[in-house]
Amino acid sequence: MSKQDGLKPKIATKVLRVPGNPVVERDVGRVVRVILPEWLIIKMERSADVSYGKRGQSRWVDEALIQLIAYPEWDELLFGQSINTGGRIKQFRLSPTGTNALDEAIRKVRQSDPFVEGVISEVIRTAISQRLLRSRDGLRTMDQE
Repeated sequence: MSKQDGLKPKIATKVLRVPGNPVVERDVGRVVRVILPEWLIIKMERSADVSYGKRGQSRWVDEALIQLIAYPEWDELLFGQSINTGGRIKQFRLSPTGTNALDEAIRKVRQSDPFVEGVISEVIRTAISQRLLRSRDGLRTMDQE
């Protein structure tokens, strides 16, 4: 189209309307990536599948973390396992409550030892282990093997 033709180019006049509050103000959780030993992943997946189905692992871990931090002497349970046998990286989405619990745990560990490494992974590993130990299903599967 040229000006000589006398035709004007079409201009898009649609206006996008965004309903509701901006997404930025919403209280969202946090995504964490942790290194877990293979045996712990298998046991966690079994227990999470029973409770919440295949897609409920993040919810299961989130609840385990909140339960761990509610325990008075939870920090004495940390750094009890070694993952020298290898592991995999797993990703979990924590709720805002789980994020606050993880932040509290990191703060408490850093107060006692500011240079310790792998705090997030260790807290999540301990939360998973403790939930498995507390659950009847976890005890049964650990005893069977």
